[in-house]
Amino acid sequence: MAWPNPSNNSFNFDLRIMNSEKEVSMKIFDMAGKIVYKVSDIDTKNNHVWDASRMSTGFYFVSLEGNKTTKRFKIIKK
Repeated sequence: MAWPNPSNNSFNFDLRIMNSEKEVSMKIFDMAGKIVYKVSDIDTKNNHVWDASRMSTGFYFVSLEGNKTTKRFKIIKK
């Protein structure tokens, strides 16, 4: 899903896990539940990169949402 995890700077997301979807939206939340990153209409045939270099260390929650499928998981920023 996401690599490297944990990461110091950027995370790569393999969106093929959403193979039943053509496009998905991604939201990343901090521990307080605040959205720190949001993007829509990502093609699931490609990887997506999030530059987290300016983010604080800690846990973040990722939500990938399509028309039929939702995946949620945790990433760690070092």
